[in-house]
Amino acid sequence: MASAFSETLAELQRQFSDQFALRMDAINTQAMSLDPAAWQAAEVEILCRMVQNLTNSAGVFGMQSVAGAAHQLEVRLLALHKAGAAPRVAEWQAIRSDLEHLNHLAGFRFLEPAEM
Repeated sequence: MASAFSETLAELQRQFSDQFALRMDAINTQAMSLDPAAWQAAEVEILCRMVQNLTNSAGVFGMQSVAGAAHQLEVRLLALHKAGAAPRVAEWQAIRSDLEHLNHLAGFRFLEPAEM
């Protein structure tokens, strides 16, 4: 017989799994809205929070590879946000690469805006 805690945890895991695709879609949409030529720190902050939430949730629910990739992206985004300036080309490429890796682990394909 499962305990109330086990049942609650199982329900939370199910909810996380059900919402996972929506979270990834939202992260990708937010990432596509970033434009190094028209940099907006507030938009980076929103993406940071979204990725941080994914990092924490994925770790709690046993998706360690996703949590690790999200954390790597989170660290880059936080550094960029703290810098307060548009990323240099190499920084932007690293962020895009981290996002592509996260999408790969999540079973998504990140589409560049031109592909949409």
